[in-house]
Amino acid sequence: MALSSLQGSSMVTRRAALSGKAPAPAPLSSSGGGGAGGASLSSKSPDSRNSGAAAGNGGSSLPAVRSAGDLAGNTHTSSKRPENLSRSVFHATWGCVVVSVCLTFHNAAHLFAWGAAALTLALAFEMLKIVSPKTKDVVMTLFKPVAHEWESKRFTSATWFAAGLLCMSVSRSHLVCTVGAAVCAVGDPAAGFFGRRFGKTRLRAGRSVEGSLAFVIFGGTLAFVALTVASRGGLEQPQYFRTLTGWLEQPRSNENTDTAKLALLERAVASLVGGICGALAEIVSTSIDDNLTVGPAAGYGAAAAVAVLRRML
Repeated sequence: MALSSLQGSSMVTRRAALSGKAPAPAPLSSSGGGGAGGASLSSKSPDSRNSGAAAGNGGSSLPAVRSAGDLAGNTHTSSKRPENLSRSVFHATWGCVVVSVCLTFHNAAHLFAWGAAALTLALAFEMLKIVSPKTKDVVMTLFKPVAHEWESKRFTSATWFAAGLLCMSVSRSHLVCTVGAAVCAVGDPAAGFFGRRFGKTRLRAGRSVEGSLAFVIFGGTLAFVALTVASRGGLEQPQYFRTLTGWLEQPRSNENTDTAKLALLERAVASLVGGICGALAEIVSTSIDDNLTVGPAAGYGAAAAVAVLRRML
């Protein structure tokens, strides 16, 4: 029976070829060898069809696995947010300006005044965004190369950074302010830059071990340089600035601050611990902007490390 069926099918194919028409498809049957195959094709479930599609693509289900990994949160930082080198440079530049201010004005009252002024200006801008949408659009357009889209509707990172500065300045510690500002200035940009390129070992919230290591190295290095400058008297105030703001004038020496005459070991420990604390703060800061937490964590961590070291020696 099977042989006669095969011969009949062959004759139909020859006739179709001579007439130039395509042969009609054979009817599906729920019984028999070929019919069973047809019935199974017509009754495939959606999952079976997806499996068939995967088999048609070489039998690989890797794209589906990657998608499941993405849904689970195991994604690279760059897949969550595109890299913005202009923003990183902007962040580091203004962070270094803040470090310079810390090295120029050693008095605790001066540092608090700068922190309060920075936060006041930032909050005034946030209020302006609410009161005048047109002004907000102009400013956001001006800072478009370095701004995130969501910052037009929520507090900007600059506002959180200013709040972090105020949190450090209330300590009345030159060490806390200097280390915190230095670590926050370059640690975050370095972590993003190296994490996107060399990050292999994943941490939470898209962070990586490699990016966090870069955070500690770069943030700690700038903190060490800043503490070295501070221990030798800091930076001199520009003459024109002293003339305009005589109430901020102070002696060249900063011998009354906690960064005066810091030993080499103390500077090294403060910088290393500050970098580590800042990196940890960045990793755990998922529900709040890390510009608020990194600086205080680094600064207060460094001060605590120096205090412990002095007790041990």
